[in-house]
Amino acid sequence: MEAPSLEQLYLEDFPEMQLLESNRPLPCLHSATVEFGRSEISNEGLTRVLAQISNAKEMRLSWSLLCLLSNDNGDVQLPIFPSLTRLKIGSPGSSCILHSVLNSVPKLQSLNVILEDGRGTMEWEDFNDHGCTPECLLSSLEEIKIEDLIADKGEMEMVACLLEAGVSLKKAHVHIVYDDADVYEEYGDYLKAIHNRLGSLVKLLRSSRGCEAHLFLPFGDEIHVCSDDETHGNDAVDGMEDGDTNVDDGRTDNDNDNIICDGNDGEKQI
Repeated sequence: MEAPSLEQLYLEDFPEMQLLESNRPLPCLHSATVEFGRSEISNEGLTRVLAQISNAKEMRLSWSLLCLLSNDNGDVQLPIFPSLTRLKIGSPGSSCILHSVLNSVPKLQSLNVILEDGRGTMEWEDFNDHGCTPECLLSSLEEIKIEDLIADKGEMEMVACLLEAGVSLKKAHVHIVYDDADVYEEYGDYLKAIHNRLGSLVKLLRSSRGCEAHLFLPFGDEIHVCSDDETHGNDAVDGMEDGDTNVDDGRTDNDNDNIICDGNDGEKQI
């Protein structure tokens, strides 16, 4: 394959497929999506393909590809992507895999993790057990976006790790999902569920100073989480962190400082 002007590339495998490799560089490549997982291509072949597109600026890697590339120890064999600034991945599945991925993108500025892609039990160990903190967390990563979070223990530990290690973070967007969201007939019940399940997440987001954090909830609401050094009705968050579930309907009692208050366009601030 010879495509010196190629800017976008989408690769998806199928059973019994063969790889089409390029021996020439792709100097104009801007974005690439790689969704492999249905064929029997060797790890070496996949690594060669990724090395040939390693100059991309933006990339999406599927959960199934990360699984294929992981060895017996859980490490993912990836080339270095020296120019990659925006990365979207499926559920990493473990702290070891995420550590390997972040080590391959030293200049990463934006990380988007889609947990629905490959959701399973998140095997999370101490991030530092896998070696030094990835360079991007110490220097360049400014934005994280976590989609389809159900806030179980492993997922919460992943979010905590990114918030604590990402010293340059400026934005954190977390999208919450509930498998049983339709059971909340009353908005007050919905708020109680948020208090029960997301208190520690709110505490984490608040502690990330200098980072603008937003929670996007299943019913279309958006919550702006103020950091500890801001004062915007934070009594509501204090109650959430303490596990207090005695809340009223935030849509009908905006005068109560202990309630999540309506903002513009459905945004709520806590």
